Amino acid sequence: MSDFELNYPGGPYIHRGLKEQELREFLGRLDINVRDVGTGWVWYRLPTFFDGELGIGIELGFSQGNLRELTLFHDDPVYGKSWNDWSEEKEQLRAETTRSWLQAKGFQTGNHSWGEVWSYYDAKSGFGSGGVRYAP
Repeated sequence: MSDFELNYPGGPYIHRGLKEQELREFLGRLDINVRDVGTGWVWYRLPTFFDGELGIGIELGFSQGNLRELTLFHDDPVYGKSWNDWSEEKEQLRAETTRSWLQAKGFQTGNHSWGEVWSYYDAKSGFGSGGVRYAP
């Protein structure tokens, strides 16, 4: 299986070698939220994109300027619009929908020679998602 990569519509080509500086070129063109956690990690939340009818949220995690991790999730109001609408069942469904989307793209959850693909409900954050961690 090849490395995870994604042609983000109207934006960056997301792949293992993506550099933070390359992504920063899209800051004026896309509505990107930046979160510098102060540890050398900087996270970029790109606008939700649609793959067919499925809205996919994406955050890119850079460490020391190199893409190391992506968080992906089905971004849809069906899961609720606030914490008042939240339920563990909905978030488990979000994680499952994300896993199915990754699978349809050819990326099975688990460890691979190039890194890891994951999808689960995280009880600590109360959020269901998936993603990719590239091996160093």
